[in-house]
Amino acid sequence: VKSDWDMCRMPSNIPPEVWKPWLGKPCARASPSYELTPQIAEAEQFAGPPGRVEWLLSAKDSVKKMQMKSVDMEDGCSHLADKISNNPGDGLGGDGTCLCTTCVEGDGRSVPWIDEQTQRTEIAFVVF
Repeated sequence: VKSDWDMCRMPSNIPPEVWKPWLGKPCARASPSYELTPQIAEAEQFAGPPGRVEWLLSAKDSVKKMQMKSVDMEDGCSHLADKISNNPGDGLGGDGTCLCTTCVEGDGRSVPWIDEQTQRTEIAFVVF
């Protein structure tokens, strides 16, 4: 994926010396373009089977565990050493375990759940 600072779309009133360090890396455009409004039918359908599915189950897990899993999803489990706690058996990743089940690639690299190649995500709620 080609990336360049010129591909970033930022508000014109924010100077580049402010937003470039904040982003930390140049932007990349998706091919094909995926800008969809929620009203059109294509926004309701994904091409192919869903990938990298993560579940946050409030009936099964504590709020703290779901928060820790969200952190792992955000940073791709890149800070596991910082998570090690005094309670390694707490089930919250305190033993250095990654709670994001899809953040480890086939070659063993950890990547964030949402990265430059993510075109969209689906968040669903079960209500009954």
